[in-house]
Parts: sequence; C-alpha cells; structure tokens
Amino acid sequence: MASVRGPALRWVLPGLACLLLSYGAVSGTLADWVRGSITSSAALKTAQGVVLSVTAQGKGLACHSSDSADNNNVTCAINLYRANDASPLQPGTGNASVTEVTFRNAGSASASQFSVQIGSCGQSPAAGSTITQTATNGGANVVRNDLPVRANLCGAPSTGSPYYQLAGEPELRVAMSCRTGSTWTTGATVTALEVPTAVPTAVVGTRTWGTAGSGAIAPGSTWTCRITVLRSANAAPSMAGGYAAQSLQFSLS
Repeated sequence: MASVRGPALRWVLPGLACLLLSYGAVSGTLADWVRGSITSSAALKTAQGVVLSVTAQGKGLACHSSDSADNNNVTCAINLYRANDASPLQPGTGNASVTEVTFRNAGSASASQFSVQIGSCGQSPAAGSTITQTATNGGANVVRNDLPVRANLCGAPSTGSPYYQLAGEPELRVAMSCRTGSTWTTGATVTALEVPTAVPTAVVGTRTWGTAGSGAIAPGSTWTCRITVLRSANAAPSMAGGYAAQSLQFSLS
C-alpha cells in the first residue's frame, strides 16, 4: 500500500488596519475638537500552498494530498508494486511488474523537497511458518507436518530443506528509478531517489530530492518514477498464493 503525504496548508491571517482621524473645524483661539472618528478595516489573505498529486500511468488512477482536509492523504489506492492488480506476480524476469507514476506540484506555491519514505515489509503467511496438509490414510485423516515451511518474501532467502530456496536468489526484489518530466523515458535522472535492485527489507528508509528552502520545485513541475518488482525464476513453491506488502509515503514540502 502506498500513500500520498503532504504538509498541512498554513493559513496566514494578517490584519490590515487603516487609521483615519477626522478633525473638526477650529474657531477662535481656544476651540475644542468638535468631532473625532476612527475607522479601521481588516483584510484576509490566504497563504499559497503546495499540493502533491500522483497519477498511475495506464491505470487511470490519481491521488492528491488535498483529497484530505489536512493535505495528508493516507488512503491512496494506487498499488505501486503491481502493474496488473488483477493477477498474481509470476516467477521470472520476463514477468516483472513495472509501474510508472507521475508526480506533480499541483499547488500554487513552489516547493523545495520531495521525499520517499519506504517502510517495513510484511508477508502472509509468515516466513518460516509450517505448511500442513490433511490426507486420508486408510480411512483416517492424517495431518502431515513434514512439508517445506514458508519462504521469506521480504528478505534474504533461507536455503535448503525445509525451505527449498536457492542460495543467493531472493524470492522478491524491488527497484525504483525517477526522472524529471511527465514520462519516464525522457528527462534527467533524479539520482537522490534511486533505489537499486534489492530485497524489500534492504530498501527501507527515506530518500530526499531537493534542497531545503530552495523553492526549486515550481507549481506545475512534474517527475516520474518507475517501480519494478521481480520474482525469482526459481521461486519456492511454498509461497504460491502468498502475499507481501510494503508502505511507501511521498511528501512535498
């Protein structure tokens, strides 16, 4: 699951006061003030804000940080790890899932930094859990516990019996590459956001593009990230039908 995250909009409420003093006519040498009035006015100006939007290419899905009242959208339904949401990920590099998403500063103010925070990976069934099977033997139900246990989808493989994973060949690997512009095939590489191909647990952390206070990400600016997920061609049969999830949070400030 991935969520779009943005800084809360700040509303600035400066009071604008105008002071008007009106003087009455003066007659004689010791005249009093005959009238005094003070007129004040107040104006309200809203601050400009940054709004982060993300569009999944080919999926017809888009999310905006402003979809939430606090500009922090945590319910974005775009699945960044599966280009085809309807089918399971098959083994082999030829079946890699490639998802491209385009980000945009959809607000009215310039931003300085874009960050990607990749969280922990979880899987179901849990790695190392025992596979059991009930079979009929002579009319009686017998539970077998000698089958291979569940493989590790999130981290390095556990080799040999009872896992039956090949040495040095992880079940899953992920990668991310980002470029400026509205398509991934053009534009300059954003090195600060690169995630080299690795197991999900190895890519956990925050990557930030931009310099604080620079204001370099102008309204309307776009950049595109390609996220690739690979499953080993020799995937362990013990994880057929398994499930893995990892959170990704994006923020523009």
